[in-house]
Amino acid sequence: MALMAAGALRVSADNQVAAPPVPPERARELLGQATVLLRRSVLTLRAVPDAERRYLASPRCSLPPSAPTYDPTYDAEALRSVTPPPKFNPSRADLGRYMEVLDWLAWLKRQGEFGERGAKIIAQRALGNSFWRIAKRQYGASDDTLRRWEVAAVRTILASYWPRIEELSK
Repeated sequence: MALMAAGALRVSADNQVAAPPVPPERARELLGQATVLLRRSVLTLRAVPDAERRYLASPRCSLPPSAPTYDPTYDAEALRSVTPPPKFNPSRADLGRYMEVLDWLAWLKRQGEFGERGAKIIAQRALGNSFWRIAKRQYGASDDTLRRWEVAAVRTILASYWPRIEELSK
């Protein structure tokens, strides 16, 4: 039986390549780094302009224009007085890595109901929604339960991608 070098990839019984286990002394630090990478990637996705949306708004688009509707409850003055949150400006590093990190979220979504729920929670937390608001609106669970679900989802990603998370966080 050959010895594996530190950081080498393992091959499971069904020929799937798996990352080596996360070093216990670095687990907490890597968990925080993974959470930051995931949140910044979701925010970068939101900040990057969408070419298709721009196309649909162009005069050459063949779709009919949407008709504005009058809403008597709409209070334009009240909306103008609310200051919008500061816009997220992604760095070059964010732009270079966000698609790869979003692939991790897509992988998590394919892991069944747990993964889909975890990916949604991670994305909503990145957009600034509080745990109690997400819990109240979607899951009917306590905010502590949602915290545990988010940590479990990030740990699932960390277990599979921790060597790459470590590289991207430098």
